Amino acid sequence: MYLDRLRLIFVHVGDCAGTSVEAWLTEYAVRQGLVVSREFPNIPGSIHWTALEYRTALGAAVYESCFKFALVRNPYARMLTKFNKSPARRAGYSFERFLTDEYLRKTSGSDAGGDYVGQKAKLEWLHGWRPNAELRHWSNMYAMISDESDQVMVDYVGRVESIGEHWQVICDQARLPYSGLPSTNSSGILKDYALYSERAKEDMRRLYGRDLDAFRWSCPR
Repeated sequence: MYLDRLRLIFVHVGDCAGTSVEAWLTEYAVRQGLVVSREFPNIPGSIHWTALEYRTALGAAVYESCFKFALVRNPYARMLTKFNKSPARRAGYSFERFLTDEYLRKTSGSDAGGDYVGQKAKLEWLHGWRPNAELRHWSNMYAMISDESDQVMVDYVGRVESIGEHWQVICDQARLPYSGLPSTNSSGILKDYALYSERAKEDMRRLYGRDLDAFRWSCPR
């Protein structure tokens, strides 16, 4: 999400409280009489643009003049959220089947190994093709906020697990009046980390190893 009058860029990582953040920012911008566009004109899918795509589209000077932030969360919690909201769960899929079948179906080739989706997200702009928003929801998070040299290119990375504290920091740094985020797009289902078998944990390490290492996450008990 890009708000030019506020000099603000929010890199919306899927299933990381982004809908709540965009709802808050949209309401604030409307109250201030600002025009809000969640997407760049004639470029569908920019709701889930990577930081690299924003810099490419806006130019380095404009990009660097903005306050840029993103929210991330433990991949194990993020995947359970996907499962809890998925038609596969309602159809009776086991979590392990969902993790393998659904992931491979959506990413079409990720069994080649090694954070396939994350690397694809980083290269897609440069290669001139754009997957749909659903695929971006499966991307590894570090790829969404890093550049070609694998360096973080946003000013602040908050964590969903400490959203209250981190949202206040974001508001302070962005010079926005603080108020709590609305609760939106929640599955309303408690997360059961016991669903992660040893095989499922190995799959998560293979698919989201970059995120796990960069943010020092492990599977909660």
